[in-house]
Order: sequence, then C-alpha cells, then structure tokens
Amino acid sequence: MTDFKLAKQILNTDGFLECYKMKAFWSRSADEALLLGHVEPPPIHYRLTNDRLRLSLENDHVTPNKQAFRSVRDAFGRPTDFLSLSDLHRLLRAGATGVLEATNGLASAIEAFTQEISSRYDARSTANAYFSFGSTSGFGVHNDDHDVIVVQLDGRKTRNFFTTSNGLNKATVNELDTPTEKDVGETIILAPGDVLFVPKGTWHDVIAIGKPSLHLTISIVYPTILDFSQWLLDQNRYRLPYRDIRMAEDDLALIASDCTAFFSQIVNEESMVAFLKTYYARHAARRIGPSLPSLNRIEPDDTFFRVPFSFLQIGINEAALGHIIIRALGREHILTEREYWILTTLSHKSPLSVAEIAATHSESYDFSFESIQGALEKLLDKALVTKGQRRVAALVD
Repeated sequence: MTDFKLAKQILNTDGFLECYKMKAFWSRSADEALLLGHVEPPPIHYRLTNDRLRLSLENDHVTPNKQAFRSVRDAFGRPTDFLSLSDLHRLLRAGATGVLEATNGLASAIEAFTQEISSRYDARSTANAYFSFGSTSGFGVHNDDHDVIVVQLDGRKTRNFFTTSNGLNKATVNELDTPTEKDVGETIILAPGDVLFVPKGTWHDVIAIGKPSLHLTISIVYPTILDFSQWLLDQNRYRLPYRDIRMAEDDLALIASDCTAFFSQIVNEESMVAFLKTYYARHAARRIGPSLPSLNRIEPDDTFFRVPFSFLQIGINEAALGHIIIRALGREHILTEREYWILTTLSHKSPLSVAEIAATHSESYDFSFESIQGALEKLLDKALVTKGQRRVAALVD
C-alpha cells in the first residue's frame, strides 16, 4: 500500500466530499474502512517532551502534565523536561487521555494524508494521536474550532453527541449554547477502522470504555472571519480603533455611527484578498523534508513543490539590482529573478520536475539543467521549496 492510499480511501469515498462541502456529519462502517496496519504510527524510541506529549483529565488539562514531566537539565546544562513513565502510567490508569501531537511527522502514510488535505482544500492540516485505557471522559463536553476527521486505530471509544429541542441529534454551537448530560442524543461506539467526519463546532464528549484505545484526529483548518477582523484592525490600529471611549463624556451614538462608516470603508473584497494572501504566506502547505543523505543536492529525476501556500512580493532590493523581496513563512527573502520565476512556476498542489519547470520558460533565461539546479538549491536552502517523489525525467539541455 502506498503512502497516499490512506488519503484516497477516505477522501475519495462516496459521500465524504458532499458531507465535507455541506459541513455535515459523515461516518464509515468498520467493515469498509482502513486496517490498523495501514496507518499505525511507528514505535517511538526518542525522548518525549511536554511540547509533543500532553495529558488531560475531564476537568483538568494542566495538573497531569505537571505531574508527568519533571524539569531537568540535559548533558550540556540546558533546561528541558523529563517524562516520568511511572507517573504517566499512574495518570493513564486514573483516566487521563494522552495526546501525541503532530503524529504526521512520525508516519509517512499520515503525513501523506495531511498533505493531500492541504493540497486539495487549501487548508492547514495536522494529525494528533489520542490514547487511553480508563473509563472516563478525557476532555469533557467540547467542540473543535475546525473540521476533524477521526480514524479509530485500535480498541473502542464512545462518542456522545448532543441534541436540541428541535430534534437535531448532533448539535453545533449555533444550535446549543451549553450542553448538559440531559442533552445527550446519539451515542456512537467507534471500533478499529471506523472513520468519522465531525464538522467544526459540533458538541461532543469522548469517553473511554475501560480498555486500551488509540485514535487519530486529522484537522482541516481555514482562516476565519475573526482572523480577518483582527488582521484588519491591526492594519488600521492607529486610526479609529485607537480612539478612546469615555462613557461619561462621549456621544455613544456618534461613535457607533463613526464605527459603522469606518468598517464599511475598510471591509471589502480587496482587503479580504490582501488578508488571505498574508495569511497563506505565513503557513506551509507541506512539511519540509530534506532527503538524507543527499540533502538539497538536485538530481534530474527529482520533483519539487512550493512549500508555502502563497507568498507576498513586497518590493525590489535596490542594493542588488534585479533581486525581488518576498515574504513567506514569517520571514523576508531576497530572490534572484530566476529564483522568483521558479517559485511562481511551482505549485503546492502537484510536483514539477526540472524538465517541466524548464518547459514553461521564456526566452530571457538559460534553462539548462545546471542553471535551474543552482536556483532550486538556493530555494531549498531558504526552505521555500521541498522535494516530492522522484520520477524519471530527461536532462534539460
């Protein structure tokens, strides 16, 4: 089974795409779903720290982590933390749920799944693994601020969903303010291979049933109106948003009118496009994957992706004639015209070979393999480009 088989089996399944578009709950029965061996994370042999592993009880998401991890110093005297296995086992037996974050960095099939989501939907995606063997809720009643695909890998887990007075049996934050036990509607027990799509904002409670359980959650994250509003206010922070409101002295009706006029001026399609370009320039569409031991050495049959979803051209470097300044992944980069042209040619969705890059050329550049190789290596060094899967490609003359 190839690394991308997991993504294809779920994302290409009849009904998933329609439910995804409609933000509707979707499930797939165990006898049609994936086998554990296809997606099981590999054994972990390195030291886990508190930024990778976290523990949670239903009403306490802080204390378990403090009890499981001890502050220590490494061999060089640097502060770090140490996981006490005895405390980890004790906490898990007491009902804690463990979360291994960014599991997509540990298993190639899971990594391919999150990258396929990023490519298909222009969304940020990562995977977390949840493990428990108690008989309590790990997080209490909650909802997620993004869409989630759940894959049950091992054991079983109960998921309670909540109903409303109108009979909706999977209530979201739009339909129910504060769910209680009396609002429990449908209960689903997930077995190995079961897959769910849970839309953003759906109230649920995940409860262990006294046996070992392991499941994955794959997030699908988009920018929100709140993100846009915060960005917009930050862009205009020294204009109207900077103004004080003095309740005893100001005419509140006049301030409200000023606010209405201000927002009607700055909220438009142009500012939304600018926000989205800025937002996507901050995020990578896929993880950078240097190929050891060759690192960033270019071979004729290599293929390449652009790592950012997007980037911002912000000017010309006057000190280096013909060099272009862009902003991507939280930094400014100075590119040659050739590097900039290659970056605009590449996509975060599908890989291109050196030959395919050269096939889109204009008459103003030298498109020998050696000339493109040098520019690609510079882009790899800047972490703006990463390698895809190799395929046979002819040398470019």
